[in-house]
Amino acid sequence: MVDLKVSPELSYIAHFFEIFSALIENENTINIGKCTNMHPYELLLDLIDVAQNCWPVVRHLRSYINKLYYAESREIETQQYELFVNK
Repeated sequence: MVDLKVSPELSYIAHFFEIFSALIENENTINIGKCTNMHPYELLLDLIDVAQNCWPVVRHLRSYINKLYYAESREIETQQYELFVNK
């Protein structure tokens, strides 16, 4: 059996991004907007570089990035489609 110890700080950061990921899961535009303003894409990429050796943090960061920016791009596509239909 392997004993894997994660410090409380790393555990907190991993759960922090897990919770933010859950907040934007249902495509809540208010939460997506707030999270986009609070966590710019470049900042999240920098955090992944720093946390490269801690897979729980990287896992939840990647999930958060995918949900946050996938939802944002889907919103943009919907707006572009509406503009196209209204022409």
